[in-house]
Amino acid sequence: MEDMRDSELKALISLLEDEDPEVKGHVHGRLISLGHEVIPTLESVWEGEENLVVQAAIEEIIYLIQSENAIERLRAWMREDHPQLLDGWAIFTSFQYPELEIDQFKSHIARLVNRTWLELRSGMSMTEKIMMLNRMLFIRERFRANRKNLSDPQNFFLNGLIETKKGAPISLGILYLILCKELEIPVHGIILPGYFVLLHRNEKEEIFIDVFNKGSLFVREELTRFLKEMNVAEEEKYYQPSSNQHIIIELIRALMLSFRQRRQPEKVAEMEKLIDRLMEEE
Repeated sequence: MEDMRDSELKALISLLEDEDPEVKGHVHGRLISLGHEVIPTLESVWEGEENLVVQAAIEEIIYLIQSENAIERLRAWMREDHPQLLDGWAIFTSFQYPELEIDQFKSHIARLVNRTWLELRSGMSMTEKIMMLNRMLFIRERFRANRKNLSDPQNFFLNGLIETKKGAPISLGILYLILCKELEIPVHGIILPGYFVLLHRNEKEEIFIDVFNKGSLFVREELTRFLKEMNVAEEEKYYQPSSNQHIIIELIRALMLSFRQRRQPEKVAEMEKLIDRLMEEE
């Protein structure tokens, strides 16, 4: 932030009361450009402000500053060589919930990892490890598909999934992938049209996992049949792992569809803008 005394900043904020839209627009843009460091002062002014219009303007400015901060963090995450899926999901969640204490949800996942790790035994086959993880996640912990309300936006956020234990194919898949990464179970995500599945593949075997159906296992032929039933042209990409960056982009697209189904055009536009920003060339 540029060097600006607290008194000067408060004087700038006071101009939000000006009825001239050009003045208000200039002040609005100037405050946003100053960035995250002005938020404490904005919050202090908001607490003592009696003008509801000014309060609302301050709230919007704080939200826009926090959103921009989350976007820049997510853009930096996208540029990493080996970005961690949990970090990307957490940053995306903070875009929607900037005041949320994300660490508590990361701690919950760490506890899930520890509980599952205690069940692992030496000599287990990969199929046995996957089935054990399925029991832990879908039976003991009772995570499940939110079939009754698949368009609920909460299905796609880290806090929403952990708090309700209900999610969409891609959010349940992301959680599963994070657990597998920590447990050193080599599993990858595959983005399908309107769906998301997981894959374990080595020289000897190929196992597909349907996380939306309690981690049920299936083979390549069943995936081919699913694509045909969906009238989707068979392409090799539907059998190959997706990068963590593409998985987060697909998560945003799934949320955007949710907002569209709920007739929330302003949120659809917000998600479109976010995707555009993340896909921008440096």
